[in-house]
Amino acid sequence: MRGKLGGMIAQLSRATPQRSVRWDKADKIHLTLKFLGDTPQEDVPRISEALINATRDIKKFSFTLDGLGCFPNFKQPRVVWVGVKDSAALIEMQNRIETQTVPLGFPKEDRAFSPHLTLGRVRREASRAEAASVGEAVRIRANQTFGIESVSRVILMKSDLQRGGSIYTSLFTTPLC
Repeated sequence: MRGKLGGMIAQLSRATPQRSVRWDKADKIHLTLKFLGDTPQEDVPRISEALINATRDIKKFSFTLDGLGCFPNFKQPRVVWVGVKDSAALIEMQNRIETQTVPLGFPKEDRAFSPHLTLGRVRREASRAEAASVGEAVRIRANQTFGIESVSRVILMKSDLQRGGSIYTSLFTTPLC
């Protein structure tokens, strides 16, 4: 699946103004269920226990990667994404993770969960015309279906922002049934 997504990133990169988007590397693409922000290392065991509790009886499942889009919209894009469909089990799991992490001091999200994979972010330096060009390149490719992805585990990830992009480190993994 990452190969297909990498191919789409390459295609979009060629179709958009140079340096208008910071494209993610295909091997770093992931689905965020709950963003925790700056979190002390000593909280990892409590968060890990919350993930175990949230996923305790959830069976392995699949979802479809379908459609390309932009947040907030095609005319003023900030984020280029691939959509996630057929995701009732994913939404249930995310709700449980939300419920388990609120008592640990992580506020509930104000927005509804919108499952997606981020392919890239439009750079702040991009002009309005460049951003609109990115949105148009995504819009004309919006009806893409990438396939089915299986979910067998949840990983607590640490993200270190670096000049060349984020570095991800797995801190804990819990398997699904």
